[in-house]
Amino acid sequence: MIRNKYDEILDRFVNYYSYLWDQAVDWWPSGRRCITVKLRDGTMIEFDSFEDTIRTISSDDFTKDTESLKKNLGHNLKKMVLTRGMPQSEIAAKCGITEAMLSRYIHGTSMPGIDKLYTLASILGCRVIDILGDYNET
Repeated sequence: MIRNKYDEILDRFVNYYSYLWDQAVDWWPSGRRCITVKLRDGTMIEFDSFEDTIRTISSDDFTKDTESLKKNLGHNLKKMVLTRGMPQSEIAAKCGITEAMLSRYIHGTSMPGIDKLYTLASILGCRVIDILGDYNET
């Protein structure tokens, strides 16, 4: 299994906050050094691996962060697809998604799960962070 930056960040989170990880139902990257974790009760927290701190994310902040991340991911994904010259149908098929779903990713209206991000990165010959970019700068 290939490990990457987010695996390391997740390991640090689990190491420092195992009691929260026991309540986690999902997680995803939320910047170059952070992950967002959704707990069973719906609470969203962000773990900053640089400072080894967590913060609760309000629903307004979460919506803004998610929209910004989707927009940046779409922009980066569109550039990579065009640069690679691969047909979207081929990328979608290799990723195990429909062309319509890939189009939603590219247009920034939907966000792939972490497993699809890894698959897309592999197909496009890049890293997950290259697809996500630093969404805080957009």
